[in-house]
Amino acid sequence: LGPYHLATSMVSSTAAQIYNPTTDAFTLTTGTLNVARESAAAVVLPNGLTLIAGGETCNTATFGGQSGSMCNALRTAELYNESTKSFTYAGGGSGGLMTIARSGPTATLIEGSGTALDGQVLIVGGSTGQSFLSVGVPTIPPPSQTALNTAELYNPVTDSFTAIASIPGCAAGTICAGGLPAICPGTVSMITSAAESGTTVTITSAANPPGLIVGDNVTVSSVSIASVVGTAGYNGTFIVTGTNSPTNTTFTYTAAVSGLGAGANGTAAADTTQCGMVDQGAALIPNSGGKVLLAGGDLVTFLGQSSNLSFLFNPSGVTFTKTTGSLITPRELFALNAMDPKVVTGSLSGEMVAFGGVEGNSSVCTNGWIVVTTLNTAEVFDPTTETWSAAANTMGAKRAGYATQFDNVTDTLAGYVILAGGVDVEAGTFPSTCVNTTAGLKQAATAETDLYDPMTGTGGTFAATGSLTQAREGQVQAELGGTGPNPFDIIAIGGACTKPTPNLSSWVIGTSAAAGILACNSANAGTTGYYSELYSQSSGTWTKGPLLLGTATPTNAAASAVLP
Repeated sequence: LGPYHLATSMVSSTAAQIYNPTTDAFTLTTGTLNVARESAAAVVLPNGLTLIAGGETCNTATFGGQSGSMCNALRTAELYNESTKSFTYAGGGSGGLMTIARSGPTATLIEGSGTALDGQVLIVGGSTGQSFLSVGVPTIPPPSQTALNTAELYNPVTDSFTAIASIPGCAAGTICAGGLPAICPGTVSMITSAAESGTTVTITSAANPPGLIVGDNVTVSSVSIASVVGTAGYNGTFIVTGTNSPTNTTFTYTAAVSGLGAGANGTAAADTTQCGMVDQGAALIPNSGGKVLLAGGDLVTFLGQSSNLSFLFNPSGVTFTKTTGSLITPRELFALNAMDPKVVTGSLSGEMVAFGGVEGNSSVCTNGWIVVTTLNTAEVFDPTTETWSAAANTMGAKRAGYATQFDNVTDTLAGYVILAGGVDVEAGTFPSTCVNTTAGLKQAATAETDLYDPMTGTGGTFAATGSLTQAREGQVQAELGGTGPNPFDIIAIGGACTKPTPNLSSWVIGTSAAAGILACNSANAGTTGYYSELYSQSSGTWTKGPLLLGTATPTNAAASAVLP
């Protein structure tokens, strides 16, 4: 489930391999995936099989005069059998297909509910359709996958996928009716006055549109200019750029031109047309009767309009409800971890933490341009109050990447969460200054590693630990079992590297393309020299791990799972 990787050339793989901590070596599976896929979700089932759901398959293509990658969302899923080390299609009981093609969904095993849903997998959101990705901008608008607001269940007993009916969304008659999630329309706010400074317009209203935050779309209509009775101005949809809170009665947006004048009036309402959920976080809440927290993601498409919404899935009624509070910062492509009560003591025991991710708002851009920033913050969700609060401090680096908890009670760092490497993606100035992807989109992999302690400070605290030997993004990461030469170490496998100066180019670690790139350590250690690394809890340092098998295909952003 590695974060989406902004590779300059994407070709999906059918390859699969296993790391064996007992022998401290990689082995190949007997078979390969039936379909080349990336951005899939993986979860181990109670029957010992591993479900790999959805994703997309990408290949090199040319569109609108630009070379890039064409990606198609997948409606298939596969089952990995460890005893035979082979893959078969999942969903024999539902025609071999999921209910819809999903790239970037979440898949969460339901446990502890005491209902018939225990042992089933909740699959939510993702995006569907076809997308074209390129460094340059095509001469015609490229296709783009669309975020979904639907969910389904996979039942391993019947080997079938079924849609979840009656997911509450907006009221009947609205665009988002019947879907999850939805920014539902609130009361239209009357504009009492407007002031202008250049192209920045400050609106005063009796009460701002419900839930309005910086970066949101707001629709302003029926605006008249006081000095010219009956003359309309600035009707349309704008991006909120000023600070907002529920108690404020003013907000600002940037208009295309100046010339409004003072004293305008009209109406304003928050944008209500976005309803999807892709690249969100999802995790089972401890001791909650099997409830699943779903948070953030993107309402439109990858990096389109990040969401601050969060929802609870209750298996008892097979229902979704919006949480009382929302994320402080909209985010997607972030890690969401439960603070395991077995190893976490104190006020955060059993609570949920969202780490980093990116905040995108490219839906406001034209001509295929983009605006996105990466986050170094974390937020804590309290299942009792259903509200979010900020962690005491921030990470040492901006990152979209993995967060792995030390969940063995004998661990030196029991209860801590390690965040290693990751990617910092930047484009334009948030929330609405867009840039051409060719010149303005940058990404940088990092070696910086943080430890998060949920048992100190308000909302937990971050502190730096030993850095990765190889800066990497999109790697597989997990804590090893208690056998072999490296018991309870963290292993980081594969991923991609970038040049030290932020840029768009990237190389999958272990490929021939990475050879000679100093940032990939290839010049010092050979193409596969730093394919994996091991983190020791006792020393707080990373060391080079086992080499990639010579016949294996190195991958970035692979789906992964810890086998039973």
